[in-house]
Amino acid sequence: MLEVRNFLNKNLYLKFKNFSQEIDNLDLTECIKCVWYYTSNEEFGVETRFVLKGSGKFDERYNYEIEEELQDKIYLCLKGTVDQYKSKLNYYGKQIVSPDFNIKKFRIEFQYTDTRQEFYRHAHVKRDLNAIIYIYPKKSLGTIFFEPERAIDWEENKCLFFTKEEHSFKNEDKFNKRFTVNFFTKNRIDE
Repeated sequence: MLEVRNFLNKNLYLKFKNFSQEIDNLDLTECIKCVWYYTSNEEFGVETRFVLKGSGKFDERYNYEIEEELQDKIYLCLKGTVDQYKSKLNYYGKQIVSPDFNIKKFRIEFQYTDTRQEFYRHAHVKRDLNAIIYIYPKKSLGTIFFEPERAIDWEENKCLFFTKEEHSFKNEDKFNKRFTVNFFTKNRIDE
């Protein structure tokens, strides 16, 4: 596990923060999680998980409640983030995963999660590099790891790198929606 402060340059960080504030001010259908994603094979879209419709996942090109123009800007920003930070991800991947780490596949997400939800524990593949960048609000709860249990403090524009560790997170009523940028990268292409 590795924490890197001020990960994104100021301009890029502010773009994501502005997206976050704009979305947080909208009157949206209640959902546990909404994710805009971009992948190494140039797929992109929105995934939402609605509370009122059970635990099923609904894939859609655009979230109908959020302007298409804003969502297009989010996709461009995600692609630009990968283009701009791929060498930095490789650098930290070599420290976290192995000296020969080199990104083969990736998925990047801009995500918000509901303020009142406690999320289930989950884990990632040990040889893969995962990163989460805390975007907005200024104060929230960070990532909770288990065995041993420890919590990573939330800090705007801090990037947390990790591999296979069981983790979760929990938000509280007094905070806004929780916005992050997440990288999921694979060191192997034959998967």
